[in-house]
Amino acid sequence: ENVEGVTIFGGDYSAEEMMGIISRCEFMLVNRFHSMILSFASHVPFFSIAYEHKFDGMTERFGVPENNVDLVGLDADELRRRIEVVWHNRQQVKETITQKYDELVATLNVNVKLMFDLAEKRKIDYEKYADYFV
Repeated sequence: ENVEGVTIFGGDYSAEEMMGIISRCEFMLVNRFHSMILSFASHVPFFSIAYEHKFDGMTERFGVPENNVDLVGLDADELRRRIEVVWHNRQQVKETITQKYDELVATLNVNVKLMFDLAEKRKIDYEKYADYFV
């Protein structure tokens, strides 16, 4: 369905199809956790309407906590205003989530390397990974 430049998708899509669709979007309004994750992974600016607290943690981790609103107590005017702010700043949001994505991938790669080192009982040089430990 397409109304005034907005497309609403329905149906069953594979993960690859969803990534393809999302990667072609300019902006996404999401209310499902995995849609938010796919938007982030595709570097597509998004605004989430949270039905669970896990949205809060992830939008914070993605560097865009202001791109999230709680479903409980949702006010239509406030929602519209906040979505418009994100829409107008979508290029900056894209840059932020792209940077955060790259940081998370680098951390994931370190974790995988450490996992293999531990599995193969290799000595780990923790100094080398000091920036990744809290």
